[in-house]
Amino acid sequence: MPEIPRNPNSIHPVGWSPETQWAGIEAGEKLDFVAIYQEQRERAPVAWRSFEDGQGFWCVFNHADVVRVLDDPATFSSAKPKYGLTLIPIEVDPPDHRKYRQLLSQLINTVRLKRLEDDIRSFVRAELRQLKDGQIDLLTLTAAIPVHSFCQMVSDPNPEGFRTLHFAREATNDPRLARFDEASVAKRVAANQPLADYCTRMIAEHRAAPRDDIVSDILAGVVDGRPISGQEAHSMLSLLYIAGSRTTTAALRGAVVQLLRAPHLLGRLRAEPSLIPAAIEEIVRLESPVHALPRYATTDVEIAGQKIAKGEQVFPNYGAANVDPAVFQNPGEIDLERKPVRHVGFGRGIHMCAGVPLARLQMRVFLEELTTNVSSIVRTGEPITRMTWPHYGATALPARLEW
Repeated sequence: MPEIPRNPNSIHPVGWSPETQWAGIEAGEKLDFVAIYQEQRERAPVAWRSFEDGQGFWCVFNHADVVRVLDDPATFSSAKPKYGLTLIPIEVDPPDHRKYRQLLSQLINTVRLKRLEDDIRSFVRAELRQLKDGQIDLLTLTAAIPVHSFCQMVSDPNPEGFRTLHFAREATNDPRLARFDEASVAKRVAANQPLADYCTRMIAEHRAAPRDDIVSDILAGVVDGRPISGQEAHSMLSLLYIAGSRTTTAALRGAVVQLLRAPHLLGRLRAEPSLIPAAIEEIVRLESPVHALPRYATTDVEIAGQKIAKGEQVFPNYGAANVDPAVFQNPGEIDLERKPVRHVGFGRGIHMCAGVPLARLQMRVFLEELTTNVSSIVRTGEPITRMTWPHYGATALPARLEW
């Protein structure tokens, strides 16, 4: 059982309270999280979030400080399992991290993505036809694309079964990754069990009948001159799902949100499709699917004048960093000419998401098909609600497509 992170200071005011400061965003009553984060930066750029049982974490809001945390894994460790097993490589520190990351980078390569692109495009077109016919909605479409892509990556012969697993897991998602009391850990492990069972089954099937896909490639991987173990393969496959499904769904939904906020954008991308990659980066910057993930101080350290004790949790806030006016002019607006690209929506440093090429591919195909087939996206009037912080994906997309 991991040690429960606590604030060693005898008395410390609550400096960041997502339940109150973020409630309007979740409910769709507020849209401007840029203002919320700016106010927080001015009040406390490094703030303590306290739970009623004494657990808690520090949250870092300035872009420069977030970059400092992400670029220094020796001081800010990621090596603490949150789901019962160590997720490789996101919960592994150097020097072990590098060998696993190199393996994953080799597997999610341009050749594999090129083979996937035509399939993903055909799937998106078919889903858009279903949406046009009223058989599905935008929430279903944006959730289906990453699930389909994952099933193609692992040669799943029963994608419907995996979709059922995906939606069941999302329904039981607990975003409180900062909690390490026994009940919270047990809840996360239980919610993750169907996925664990799925990965166990897929590994067994691929050992019995290897295929030309990422599961068989993981099983054939070599680390430190030895074959990868079953536990390591299970961990890597679990992470590919966890990191790639919800976050990409959120990014795709974020694209719809930003097209609603800036109606001219769809027409401009239709006229200048070469701008779609820039639009993807701006969408990810403003719609960061996960606004914060935990690190752990390996020594006493100070950030922005705030002393942080060894062992305390530190959450670099990607969402806040991505709208810091010290770095981004007009941070709340999409700027297709923004240079350089300095957002951390995909992470940064050694733990930058290994699946970024696949996420960009799905977003590019989605935007290309929208701009080719849809004349406009119209808001229907209901609020755009969000997931519980630190997640940011839309849970309602009150919009219709006009053809």
